[in-house]
Amino acid sequence: MGKRVGFGSDKTGVRALGVVLLLGGAAFISLSSVARDSAPQSKPIVTLDAATASAARPQQGKYPPQMVVPGQAAFDGSFRETVVFKGVDGQHSVRIWESGPGALQTDGYPHDEYCLVLEGKLEITNRSGSAASYGPGDTFVIPKGWQGVWNMKTKFRKQYIVLTAVGAEG
Repeated sequence: MGKRVGFGSDKTGVRALGVVLLLGGAAFISLSSVARDSAPQSKPIVTLDAATASAARPQQGKYPPQMVVPGQAAFDGSFRETVVFKGVDGQHSVRIWESGPGALQTDGYPHDEYCLVLEGKLEITNRSGSAASYGPGDTFVIPKGWQGVWNMKTKFRKQYIVLTAVGAEG
């Protein structure tokens, strides 16, 4: 009889499970785990909806003054962030980030980040001067080291995932 490939277990009792997370049709992350028991273990799918987000506890934050573009009386760099899913490996999470209108600047984004715009209008201008605009439903990736201005024209909400190789962020 042929060897089974894919989900299930072979004669050694090793079972591999691959999970693919597809967001906005534009990006995916592949996570793997290996179980060494004879009984299959199943974890429930996590639905990331309004109920999931409202059940999580948002954290208030504020960017340092040097990141806030000068001349904005109404924006002080405040934001709110909610972790809506955290992987068991501690390396992957899905978060909701939101802020009022305002502009931030950076000389080096700290990580690669996949974003899905949930609400608002955003204009991103690279240090070179090229600009792009995003609105609800748009997706993009901010590369590690990116430099420029992040200008939220309205209240802005994004769902994001930090794209980090296991053990690479420090």
